[in-house]
Amino acid sequence: MATALELAPRLTDASRRKVWDVHSAFDWPERLTPGETWFMSPELISIYGTEAFDGLDESARMTLSFYEVVNFFSFVLYGERPLISGLMNRMYRKNTEGPITEYLHHFVDEENKHMVMFGMFCNRYAGKIYPEKKIVLTREYAKGEEDISFFCKVMIVEELGDFYNLKMMSDKRIEPLVAKINKVHHVDEARHLGFGRELLREMAADFVPAWTKEERERFQGWLV
Repeated sequence: MATALELAPRLTDASRRKVWDVHSAFDWPERLTPGETWFMSPELISIYGTEAFDGLDESARMTLSFYEVVNFFSFVLYGERPLISGLMNRMYRKNTEGPITEYLHHFVDEENKHMVMFGMFCNRYAGKIYPEKKIVLTREYAKGEEDISFFCKVMIVEELGDFYNLKMMSDKRIEPLVAKINKVHHVDEARHLGFGRELLREMAADFVPAWTKEERERFQGWLV
């Protein structure tokens, strides 16, 4: 298994080969019409399989799929905003110097493009990005816990997002622009996920064994 330090140069090369411009990568229609096509795979809609969904006609289901994809894009956008900030704060540290920081620059660049991409869709066609809803609680951290917590949050947001991306990027039923946005996001996130899984595994191996039983239980409770 390759370490994060070994993965970083390979991922940097891949990011350079697959570099793209967020402003020219998509053909943005003048307008999209909810109710005339699917914008999210119907099986992914939050109320799919319920009496509420079954009671809607197809046009209403398609309209709902538009607002659900706007909600999904807003969710991922808000998840990537603190990710960018957190990654930048971890550049050029003693344990991330060299190839890892070099790859983090590409990581941040790609996440910024994703925010622009999702923001453009939501603002153009829904007129807004859905507001963020969260609770921030103050915490005390064991050694290494703050970084491990950060990358756990990163992985949760990206794993959830990629599940939806994979389902929608090849779904011929949905609006082609939405399918392409999901595909572009998945291609970049595949690299981010591979790097993040390994880095998180290494960090946990370095720090978690030294935590007390109480610190491990506190962290596990927070993570759940």
